[in-house]
Amino acid sequence: MSALANGGQVEGMQALPNAAVALAISNLLPDNISFDGFGAFSSEGQGFGAGGRVWIRSTNIEPVGTYGFASAASAIATAVPSQNTAIVMMTQMLFATEMDMMQDITEAFASDVLSEEETVGSESLTNSGAAR
Repeated sequence: MSALANGGQVEGMQALPNAAVALAISNLLPDNISFDGFGAFSSEGQGFGAGGRVWIRSTNIEPVGTYGFASAASAIATAVPSQNTAIVMMTQMLFATEMDMMQDITEAFASDVLSEEETVGSESLTNSGAAR
């Protein structure tokens, strides 16, 4: 996730081509199709990238361009390229959404790392990844 949050770089070395990272974390769905997520992360404002959700509209938790996924057993991984940071939480707890753990971790991460300007704006992304 660190490489996805940092344009393909890991510890100062280019591990993945920047263009490949940009494509992977961009919304690959056509502009007229939306992805509302599933499970604990269901909400409007999501697209779908290479294997994960992409925020195409800012929310009160995640800014435009955030990429990530959540597993059935409550593991989450999120890359926030605008902050060059990522979070990974590995668990094996089915139905943990009842405990609000995934939401609590995401909200704590947002409050510690992200600025208010990034999470409340009305920007959105097209499938090319460009702000509109």
